[in-house]
Amino acid sequence: MKYLVYALIDPRNGNVRYIGKSSCGLRRPGQHAGKKHLERDTNKHKKYWIKQLLSTGFRYSVAVLYRSDTPTDLGEAEIFWIAEGRRRGWPLVNISEGGDGCRVLGRRHTSATKAKIGEAHRGKQKPPEQQERLRNLRKGVPNTPEAKAKYRLTVKGRKRPPFSEVWKKHMSESKKGKKLSPEHIEKLRVLSTGRVASQETIERMRKGMSKVLDRIDPITGEVKEYLGTPRAIEEFKGGLSAPGISRATAAGCLYKGYFWAYPNGKTRGSSVQESTNATISE
Repeated sequence: MKYLVYALIDPRNGNVRYIGKSSCGLRRPGQHAGKKHLERDTNKHKKYWIKQLLSTGFRYSVAVLYRSDTPTDLGEAEIFWIAEGRRRGWPLVNISEGGDGCRVLGRRHTSATKAKIGEAHRGKQKPPEQQERLRNLRKGVPNTPEAKAKYRLTVKGRKRPPFSEVWKKHMSESKKGKKLSPEHIEKLRVLSTGRVASQETIERMRKGMSKVLDRIDPITGEVKEYLGTPRAIEEFKGGLSAPGISRATAAGCLYKGYFWAYPNGKTRGSSVQESTNATISE
């Protein structure tokens, strides 16, 4: 492949000193040490490093960092590797951020220039192949603790806007039919181990999962509300059972001296007047 991003390495200590891109394979990296190139090289730091290296009888080695069949994303790959090299602490002699070679360190675009650049790129999408190549550039490259802390500060205090219906539908469709891998399940289990939900959270969960059950006094008409059948069985302390409550609500009969009804569900005998005088026995 003739399109690549390469690194020049100092053989004396193994440090990566320069990152560049080439559209002519490994011929371009070798040109840096040429006499004519050194004479007209505007990068004084690189020029001094190579001259000093050659004067001591050494020559830099070349490592290929990225290869491509097309030059489309070559500039972005160079930008990535220069930024990544600086993040890793490589003593680079590059004077620009890479890409088109004109982004010199310390130089900032004016607001008008930024607006023009933004307008020129608005609505444009990279081809799927290019997106995949750029995605692969970041694979296996972990963020440093400093980078994570910096990102945490930038998003601190931000409130996420509510999801749109279109986005909810998109998320739902993307997860349909997918099953969690055993590794993912184990990771979730480890994360939740030892966590204790607050009493407020427990109550909210119980209310969300429970169907309200009413106990109706056949004489006074007084209504006692329970948060679901399990809570009624626990609090009544009179030998209630779930099947018994189910039959009583379905038939509208007395059970343990009371009528029972689900006012917010599929109910059945929801008032004393609609109920019969039959009694459920167990």
